[in-house]
Amino acid sequence: MKIRVSLSLNVFDFLTYEYTGAETDIVPGRRVVVPVGNRVATAWIVDRESGFNRNVKRVFALIEDGFLPDERYLTFCQSVARTQLRSLGSVLDAGLPPGRKSLQNFRIAGEAQALPVGRYSAAELASLSRSGPLRLLPRKEPVCDTPAGFLSPPGFEHVLLLGHRRDARLEEFAEHRTKQGQAVLWLEPDHLSAAFHCGRTNGGVIYDASLSPRERERLWHLAQSGGLRRVYGGVLAAMLPLPNLAAVISDRSASPLQRRIRGRSGLPVHLLGETRARAFDLPLLEGAAVHTVQTFALGDRVRVEDERGERRIHLGVHPIPAHEKRVPESMVERVKRYRAEGKKVLLVVNKKTSTPFLYCQNCRRMQICPRCRGLLVGGESLQARCRDCGFSTPVDSGCGRCGNALVEILDVSIASLKKRMKAEVEGGGVLTLTAKDMARMDTVRAAVDAAPLVLATPSVLNPFFKGLFDAIVYFRPETSVDMNDTRAGEWLFYLGAELREWVKDGGYVDVFSTFHFFYALKLLEDEKGYYAREMKYRRWFHLPPFAHVYQMEIRHRDLRRLGGRMREVAGEATPEMKIVSRTLLGHRRVRGFYRGRMEIHAPPETLAATGWLKARDMVIRIVSL
Repeated sequence: MKIRVSLSLNVFDFLTYEYTGAETDIVPGRRVVVPVGNRVATAWIVDRESGFNRNVKRVFALIEDGFLPDERYLTFCQSVARTQLRSLGSVLDAGLPPGRKSLQNFRIAGEAQALPVGRYSAAELASLSRSGPLRLLPRKEPVCDTPAGFLSPPGFEHVLLLGHRRDARLEEFAEHRTKQGQAVLWLEPDHLSAAFHCGRTNGGVIYDASLSPRERERLWHLAQSGGLRRVYGGVLAAMLPLPNLAAVISDRSASPLQRRIRGRSGLPVHLLGETRARAFDLPLLEGAAVHTVQTFALGDRVRVEDERGERRIHLGVHPIPAHEKRVPESMVERVKRYRAEGKKVLLVVNKKTSTPFLYCQNCRRMQICPRCRGLLVGGESLQARCRDCGFSTPVDSGCGRCGNALVEILDVSIASLKKRMKAEVEGGGVLTLTAKDMARMDTVRAAVDAAPLVLATPSVLNPFFKGLFDAIVYFRPETSVDMNDTRAGEWLFYLGAELREWVKDGGYVDVFSTFHFFYALKLLEDEKGYYAREMKYRRWFHLPPFAHVYQMEIRHRDLRRLGGRMREVAGEATPEMKIVSRTLLGHRRVRGFYRGRMEIHAPPETLAATGWLKARDMVIRIVSL
């Protein structure tokens, strides 16, 4: 009998294999071992029958580890695979602990020596499975693999809680569900946020990449048997199979402060939470400081509970020149004034160390690379070099415009600001914090409580320090985002709203930003006006949430044929697609191929229908959802 499977590799298509075992073994969601070329790979059964009539290879083995995803979990993984342009098998693999993914941790049932299956070659497994598919068991027997009874879904409802006091409401909701013997999935953007909320309750566990493989294996088995009631985490927690799941909570998971913390799989945490709640037909409680484009576009389809008007926060947005590298005097004066008034101040900067840029005092300009127009930097080597293209020239050659001697200017960073603040503001009472210091949260919290001025990277903006400061000053938040990204303005708008949650009631938030993003921060007091303007632009330019942004890279050994292939792809585009740009990536071969890049704005189902995902001469990746 023929079956269709989805490989645990990045192969988008389903493949057909011959299964010679019992028909009752073929259940969607079971794992098998199949040959792929000269290799061996794991795969997930999709359906029992296939219309493929040609000769195909045999299934080598059936994995019997006690895990069988139910229909709702399969629907959830199919939605993620379709949206993220991934194979269904790779998404299902994301829900397994590390020990269940490798064939080194399985043995052949009934074999005396119990060697790891990963030690066998494809030819050896083919020989052993001639009489029928092998049965593979975990080398270490599972702790508990008995699935619990499934709950009847309460129904999907999207609730958005806005305001600084939403934590109590979310914890009350989670406590009510767990007392009824149900499980709650609580998604956070980073480990510190998960640790904060988990520490405030009893019976909760954190399931993320910070755990050891052995501990993740233990918690995974416990989740399978229905023994986990409250799970905190990010991507890994969102993919955890929970048979008694009753609700999904997603707090700050769309925050731009942690947008790069998306796990190795690259899946956005807040979208995973929404997809899982819809697939399982469960209520979704989303906590945030402000609307996102997605929630604003939903309109009446999301129930909003807004409590932000209860606090009065003073917001100041101060424009600075885009190419200014020195510490703004206005920012120093602002910090001085706050400290003179006895306020506890947090000064946030994105850089830890300074870069020595070369500056001409006569021209009053930074030195620019003559090759690529990037900025030149100095250093101990006495060479002015470009970090973008590698161009270098002696520093003593002088200014490229007037020939005068150059001086080094250190840009704004934790190191340069600490020196300045010690000299002019606190005289030695400055505490500096980075992400590395957050591992010692017990001692860090005490030090922050005692420090009148804290100088830190954005890692300090986590729930442990919420409501602790009288004033927050953030220097150039836009340096942490890609200025070419279509979501940059929204991220800064969201960031400004989040900063207001970290100060005390009646506190001050000052943002020193370049004029390019000035409007996004200035419109914080007019949320509807900002999003109405943003939605209008996104509809014009075919951007999310109206379409996804994809980047397609096409390669060919012949330059002319590459150009022909790119024109062919452009001709195949449907009216729902918009090809924004077509670029040739250099006139030289890289590893034997010329490469071209195209940016395509289209809905995921439209892109999947083109058949481009099956083409071997192109790679498509998601840029923006």
